[in-house]
Amino acid sequence: MYFLAMISLFVNNDTSSPGLLSLAGVSQGRQNPPILGMRVLDRFALVFLYEGQGVLEQTDLPPERLAPGSCLLIRPGIPHRYRPDPESSWSEVFFVFGGPIFDAWGASLWLPDSMHLTLSPVDYWLQAFQKALPEGHETQDPLQTTLESVCRIQALLAEIVLYRNKGSLHHEDRLWLNRARDAIERILSDRRDLPVAAELLHMPYDAFRKRFARLAGCTPSSHLAVLRSDRACRMLLETTRTLSEIAEQLGYCDAFHFSKAFKKSVGSSPSNYRKDHA
Repeated sequence: MYFLAMISLFVNNDTSSPGLLSLAGVSQGRQNPPILGMRVLDRFALVFLYEGQGVLEQTDLPPERLAPGSCLLIRPGIPHRYRPDPESSWSEVFFVFGGPIFDAWGASLWLPDSMHLTLSPVDYWLQAFQKALPEGHETQDPLQTTLESVCRIQALLAEIVLYRNKGSLHHEDRLWLNRARDAIERILSDRRDLPVAAELLHMPYDAFRKRFARLAGCTPSSHLAVLRSDRACRMLLETTRTLSEIAEQLGYCDAFHFSKAFKKSVGSSPSNYRKDHA
């Protein structure tokens, strides 16, 4: 018998982005999946088991028991298979992602070599994985999902790495990171520069930049670029403002620099994006 209840699922088949979440979802009640042989993925996958028991198998390695809190970090090209026990159902949150951004993560020394990790407490990590899922309104716009989900997946990877190295983020660090993100969003609205975000937190910018990168998994400038791109997309589709007006609103010196940055981030000029998605 095989049963799978899919609670939510996002699929994106675009391959042009430097970083892409191609598949994400939540499944419940998975039992005895008909996987006959080893699987090999061409992208990364991240799976968090929050209910059930099962087994992970890899070539030339002994089977590993899986239980609530088991996290599978699956690299491209690695043969593997995992499945629930015969008498156990399986509930998971999963992501499949790839692109040069995540290739760089894989080539770094940050990610653990082991495919099977254990994250605790289960409730905390379930919430962390759920927060990284695309939101309902984003699933209607693959571009918006790409811009925002890539940062969320990197933030989730960063938190896993920090947990593995020295335990989960302290409550103080989580509060600081939320304040830092709010400060960056505030300077975008006020059309000010990143050092002002550090000033809002009463820190030198270099210390702010290093702490943000360590906790968030991306630099403040990368996070700001994503916020700018997302807001630019919304303004192009939801308003009739000219490119010069949007450039001024987002803190660019002129329409030319705005268009150049937008095309680099999104892969299309602002004018073409407005025409193609209107």
